[in-house]
Amino acid sequence: MSSLSLPIEIERLVLRTFERGDLEALNAYLSLPSAQRYAVSRARDKNEVAEALNVMRSHVSLQRPGDTLTPAMVRKGDKQLIGHVSLHWSDATAGQGEVRFVINPNYSGQGFAREALGALFDLAFDHFRIHRVFAAAMAAITIPSS
Repeated sequence: MSSLSLPIEIERLVLRTFERGDLEALNAYLSLPSAQRYAVSRARDKNEVAEALNVMRSHVSLQRPGDTLTPAMVRKGDKQLIGHVSLHWSDATAGQGEVRFVINPNYSGQGFAREALGALFDLAFDHFRIHRVFAAAMAAITIPSS
């Protein structure tokens, strides 16, 4: 896979690598039971969120199957961390990946996840040349119309 240069600016967001200073904002949403329900790894308290942050700080490229890219979703105007998206390279032979996202509920329903996922799909197909991307959706999530 070719290397990727972050940050990536899109309409209202910047997708960038996680930083040590993101702990408070990450804890604000990742420790919520509603976020844990959809997160891959549970982070119930600030110590577990700090461990998750350290892992996500290393998710900066896709070099081999099993790697995950996890950029932070940061609003351009106020530079507020509002969530994150992930692209996981699951199978090299089949060219498969999967996308995931977690967003602070205070910012849900405003199209931020859609915007970030659109950029992530572009990266998957155009930059990393993944042929098939899977995403799971929970029935309880309401997607606003454009």
